[in-house]
Amino acid sequence: MRRRNKVVAVLLVIVVCAGLAYPYVDQSLRTRYVYEVPYSQVPEKGEISLDLMEMSDANVTIGFDNETDLAVRVVIDYYSPPSREPTVVAAVPGSPDALLMVEFDARVRHVSVVFGTRRPVNLNIDGHHLNVSILLDHGAYLRSSLMRLDFSGVLNITVTEDIRMGGGRSVIETLGLEYVALADISIDLPADVYGVLGLYGDYRIEENEGWSLYTAGVYTLLRGEGVLGLVVRLRAVGFVSAWLYD
Repeated sequence: MRRRNKVVAVLLVIVVCAGLAYPYVDQSLRTRYVYEVPYSQVPEKGEISLDLMEMSDANVTIGFDNETDLAVRVVIDYYSPPSREPTVVAAVPGSPDALLMVEFDARVRHVSVVFGTRRPVNLNIDGHHLNVSILLDHGAYLRSSLMRLDFSGVLNITVTEDIRMGGGRSVIETLGLEYVALADISIDLPADVYGVLGLYGDYRIEENEGWSLYTAGVYTLLRGEGVLGLVVRLRAVGFVSAWLYD
């Protein structure tokens, strides 16, 4: 990716219901910052919401781990050591929701996020010239979840049969305010989950097993009377390659 000379600030916002996590810096690698939220700091019925904002020229990977004791683990790698440690600000004191903001004063090279699978998750990603990969696998828990993507760059989304839907409809969407040049998407849903894929630009269906063309650019996978669903909307994407399985 193109590198910029100017310093770019990155804002990471983590919302954890009724819990507060404590960040630490790996002293042996001054270019790495690690942030962890244990399940002990998340209420039994709480949700995990993660906002990655104001990033530029970075790689971002999102995944899930069904064997971890952590609700979420975020690892940030800088291009070079920052001039100061990230600043952590906790807002909404006394509220059942804890809003944590982590601010950086150096460009970030890579952000890796691994969610646990005991709580449903929400995700927002915002930035410029990003390479974002999202893997929904290993029992990823979605319960009326919302993943909103608003960045320019490249996007890869993979959804496997190994996800859990706690109720309602979950949505993954690009907002269309920024322009994603290329996107690859592969969807293979569990037997009790219906699917909707909306493609609002140029695209090619590489493989299709069981999905139907509902209207121009919109494909559906129906599951009888099923009420659990995953909806994916890709707006302002230059070209999409899609693999669809039932």
